[in-house]
Amino acid sequence: MEKSISISSILTSLICLFFLLFLPFRPIYFIVPAILFITAIYFSIKNYQYLSWQQVPKENKYFIFTILFYIALFVISLIYHQGKLREIDSISRILLILPLLFLTTQIPFKQKWIVISILSSGISVGCLALIQTSLSDDLPFPNHMHIQAGGFTMSFALFCLAITCYAIYHHLGKWVVIGVIAILFALLASFMTTSRGAWLGISVVPVILFYYRQILSKKLIIGLMAIAIISGILASDILVKRWQQAHDDITQYAQKDNGSTSVGARFDMWKSALLGIQEKPILGWGKEGVLEMRKKHYEQGLISEFASQFGHAHNQYLHDASTRGIIGLTALLGIFLVPLGIFIRGIKQSVVGSFAHLWSVMGVSHILAVMIYCLPQSFFNHNSGLNFYFFITVLFMGLYQAAKKQKM
Repeated sequence: MEKSISISSILTSLICLFFLLFLPFRPIYFIVPAILFITAIYFSIKNYQYLSWQQVPKENKYFIFTILFYIALFVISLIYHQGKLREIDSISRILLILPLLFLTTQIPFKQKWIVISILSSGISVGCLALIQTSLSDDLPFPNHMHIQAGGFTMSFALFCLAITCYAIYHHLGKWVVIGVIAILFALLASFMTTSRGAWLGISVVPVILFYYRQILSKKLIIGLMAIAIISGILASDILVKRWQQAHDDITQYAQKDNGSTSVGARFDMWKSALLGIQEKPILGWGKEGVLEMRKKHYEQGLISEFASQFGHAHNQYLHDASTRGIIGLTALLGIFLVPLGIFIRGIKQSVVGSFAHLWSVMGVSHILAVMIYCLPQSFFNHNSGLNFYFFITVLFMGLYQAAKKQKM
């Protein structure tokens, strides 16, 4: 029993470190899944006589098949387009994460610890962003692309909002205060990354409030508005400057067809991707072929030279469709919509105020937020984006199922 508790504490601590160190210590997004993978293999070998595919929940089977189909499409594309093996290096690491679903059924993770670590992460990323920007003129979180970092911190803000709603429901005054501070700091950190695409994640807030509509009140709405206003005031210079830049870029593109600005290049890349999809709709161009396609569109005068240099479309949906065709786009939508359906069903089947309900709400907010991040950027073209999405999706799904089983 003591050994079991010790293992539970150690593995839960690892998951807590994933959230706490994801931004300041980049290797953590590979180290934690790797250790959990090895642990899952150990428990599988130890308990192999009790394991059965028939015992795996049906929803888990759907999710596993969806991920395997997504990975298989990369392999098929590699073979069909005669690509290079490194194209599947990042995507193959998803297989390290899947055993976490099994591990959550074998080990009683300390769910309260994980909730506290997420709140602590919201506060710590805000503090770190303030410290880093005060010490230099560079953007915060230099270990990550600022576009990616903006999404990660916005997601932390959304997670903290869901946890705060949970605390309000249970009248946990101290944790409500901590949650509000965590939301404020995480939101501020996202603003400081200057990532406009990540800021669109705020649109997920009404979804979280809908699932906790039982606690909606004037005080809560005023409180949330106050958080947004305070963080907006603290980062007002950044917000005004970035939105003004976006306005100027759009104006230049509309009036002068300037595709060499941040927004203008995106418009050109999206145009190029759409043209490429029309030319090769089934299996796309392949990773290397997309570069040739974009150069061809530049030579034809359809896009700017600046836009032709990018190997992705700055839009995950268009990138997958142009690289791996409509089949690739279907696989991408599958890894979003299948777990999203599982979490929505989890919300319906769980009691408001339970941990099962909380993890389901956080799962929905996580998936919707990443789907939004994928609109102005190729979120999965970076290892950090892939690991962030799949690790947290699998973790929340496993925690939801464990909480449901334990009636938490």
